Amino acid sequence: PYKLDSWDAGQKITVSAYDGYWGEKPAYAKAEYQWRSEGSARAAMITSGEADIATGLSPEDNIGDLGVSYPNNETVALRMHSDTAPFTDIRVRQAVNYAIDKEGIVASLYGGRDKVAAQLVPAGVVGHNEALAAGPYDPEKAKQLVAEAKADGVDTAAEINLVVRSAQFPKIEELGQVLQEQLTQAGLNVKLQMLETSQHLTYQVRPFAETGGALMLMTQHGNQAGDAAFTVDQYMTSKGAQSAFGTPELDALIKKADAATGEERQKAFEEVFAYQNENVVQFAHIAHQTGMIGKAANVDYTPNSSTGDELRLAEIKPAQ
Repeated sequence: PYKLDSWDAGQKITVSAYDGYWGEKPAYAKAEYQWRSEGSARAAMITSGEADIATGLSPEDNIGDLGVSYPNNETVALRMHSDTAPFTDIRVRQAVNYAIDKEGIVASLYGGRDKVAAQLVPAGVVGHNEALAAGPYDPEKAKQLVAEAKADGVDTAAEINLVVRSAQFPKIEELGQVLQEQLTQAGLNVKLQMLETSQHLTYQVRPFAETGGALMLMTQHGNQAGDAAFTVDQYMTSKGAQSAFGTPELDALIKKADAATGEERQKAFEEVFAYQNENVVQFAHIAHQTGMIGKAANVDYTPNSSTGDELRLAEIKPAQ
């Protein structure tokens, strides 16, 4: 519906309606995207009338009644790479799960709007396992597991690089700092690295960049397809594009689930997520997120689960 007119990298993009488009003519002849790193600055552009739509907001940005919340289908988790100590030992990966106060994070950083996660997909996605419960916050258990691994010769003092993408979602910097502190309390040596998008991608997708130490990546995954295959094939198989490792057993379970249909498909993917949590522990799940946009009174747009990834200009109309 639109063609690109200009692109000032990191600053703004301008587009205009494309006359040769085969479908319905869009409501607006021109549109401009502007980048602002701070959520409060984006919110202020809405409340002052400077902008019509702003993404990646939270109520703390003082957006008021112009803020629109929506379930954005995104799940935040930590992905641990098992090729370097201390993550070579499953007890350390389990300790990470016990060390994170997920309920506290959701309450203190996100106002209770998000939901503590026990798997990479939220309810509503085929394969979501309702029976899975998020692991309890048990810092003493975390310390115990780290101590047991250390006693068996695991280098638990080895540096862990916690790689986080700057400005990926609201309060991500604060979340990174909280996680670093909680994991440090468990006896792990965690170094927080806040990276820009292009740098973060070198750790997110294979082939992974070298860190010189153990790697733990904060990932935000949105399953827009509505089926768990979209998630597990890339995040949990041994050679998945965004999977740090897997096992032959898990690969076999995923292959079986991918080929199943109907109720058998649902049950097969439920087994995949349960097996990950019990036997692989590549991930420490944190929360299923709730998104928020700012919307001026003069526009009509209803956000959906894809909005955080793909907000279509053609779906925005003038308010009646």
